[in-house]
Amino acid sequence: ATCTAAGTGSTCGDGNHCPDSEFCDDGGTDNCGPCNATCTAAGTGSTCGDGFHCPETEFCDDGGNDPCGPCNATCTAAGTGSTCGDGILCPDSEFCDDGGTDDCGPCNATCTAAGTGSTCGDGTVCPDTEFCDDGGTDDCGSCNNDCTAAGTGSTCGDGILCPETEFCDDGDTDDCGSCNNDCTAAGVGGETCGDGILCPNAPYTEVCDDGNLIAGDGCDGSCQEEGNWTCDATAYTGPTDCNCNDDAACAEGSQCSGSGDCDVIVGATCPGETVNTSSSFSFTGRNTNLHTYITDYNYSSPYSYTPSRSGIDGPEYYFNIHLDDGEYMIIEFISSEFDGSVAVLDSCSATTIPTVSATQLANYNGDGLREFIHYHNTTGAGQDFIIVVDGENADSFGTFTLNVDVGTAVMADENAEIIFSEFMNYPSISQADREWVEFYNDNGSSVDYNMKGLVFWDSDNSGSPSTIAVDVIVRDGYYVVIGGDRRAASNGGWDMILWDWNDTRDMGRNDDTLRLQTTDGTVLDEVSYVNNSGGWDTNDTDQPNELGSNHLDEVENNSGANWCKRNLATATPGEANATCN
Repeated sequence: ATCTAAGTGSTCGDGNHCPDSEFCDDGGTDNCGPCNATCTAAGTGSTCGDGFHCPETEFCDDGGNDPCGPCNATCTAAGTGSTCGDGILCPDSEFCDDGGTDDCGPCNATCTAAGTGSTCGDGTVCPDTEFCDDGGTDDCGSCNNDCTAAGTGSTCGDGILCPETEFCDDGDTDDCGSCNNDCTAAGVGGETCGDGILCPNAPYTEVCDDGNLIAGDGCDGSCQEEGNWTCDATAYTGPTDCNCNDDAACAEGSQCSGSGDCDVIVGATCPGETVNTSSSFSFTGRNTNLHTYITDYNYSSPYSYTPSRSGIDGPEYYFNIHLDDGEYMIIEFISSEFDGSVAVLDSCSATTIPTVSATQLANYNGDGLREFIHYHNTTGAGQDFIIVVDGENADSFGTFTLNVDVGTAVMADENAEIIFSEFMNYPSISQADREWVEFYNDNGSSVDYNMKGLVFWDSDNSGSPSTIAVDVIVRDGYYVVIGGDRRAASNGGWDMILWDWNDTRDMGRNDDTLRLQTTDGTVLDEVSYVNNSGGWDTNDTDQPNELGSNHLDEVENNSGANWCKRNLATATPGEANATCN
């Protein structure tokens, strides 16, 4: 710099401009930038995006002027790079980008070459160009015919074949014909009644097919629905299910159950239902659609009034029971729907012929009223019996209840604790027929008595004592009734009378003495009443006198003060008495 010694020279490209020997020095030894490679003249400059990196002026140059790739748009910094499948073409690093990373469409999976394109209907969805592809070029199925939108789907049985979802479609949804019921396989062809495959659609004619050719089960031998049945004609898979509508659908001896089946009734034929004698037996059933075998009963009645024994033409329901020697049965029948009777037979042998012999028969009362039978086995051995519930007429059927109580009884003698507990001495009309007397078993030791053979006597009719001629079982703590007429239609509607005396008896209205005694005159209980004396009030029509339940004793029933007047609505013959005074 002082010209006193040699200079340091210059190095082109070191970025130090030496005017003595260099025209310029841009720090590089290339021709780009402001200085050429030998520092002897100006350089060619640089163009961002030409693919030539000019370090003097460019941070980078990837040959493009976009921000993607390794260099940004001004070559001053690194680029953002590129992601194949993002749908943004980065020419610096991608040949193409169709927004997907599969080989179909306009670009391949790596964005390095063209894709294979797509073919609607080939079953391969190309998301770049297709909304869907169900393998077909029709509008049905899951995709439409040009793969741009969802298809219309398919409906088996509409007669339009949709190959994408259906193997076949013959226009219905049964298994017969050329196509099965869900269009997934061939059908069985024509109809065959009884094969369990329903063919209801033209040209076929089946209304049902339950898998057999047997009539009486709802679907007959021609595969047509039978009367009083309903068959499910919508179920094409498996045999048709048929349900009975009512008992008329069933064969005689069967009834339509709640499940729609015709059930064979055990009680339709003898020996019928078994009566459980270990506890009180109560059965509620129907005698509808049952057989009518018996129309007449041979029965020698021990009652003053013989029950109707012939022309009993209704259906029968059978029960069987075994009684050991000394055991009794108390049978109660009731139905609010039909007039029925109840009979006791020795065996089944005669139950298929019109006329049978009956051990006992109760056929006294009408619809809604009870029939009773008391029977005591005193044969010396165990014995089997048949109980028959029988409708009075051919149309006497419906729901009924049969109650049976079994126990062991002793024949009542002078030691039996049986007392008077209620009596009707002044009915408004037909006095003799409508009178009745109630007795109560007061022993309190679980001893049940049979009153057969005891004598009912009253002072107004002292010359005509009435000997009880039938089994009348009075259980410990229970009540029984005897009266002038057992028939409810004649006695004012009372259905609980178990034995009737003759119609000449007429108890006193103002005064009388009632006596229960043995045949030799030994008195078991006695009640004497005088109207308006000793607390008695007996001279009013249709007002029975009832011993209070708090006075049920052979001593206390001697006082009229322990008896209360009742009326026809509040009287309780055969039932528990109310309290009194």
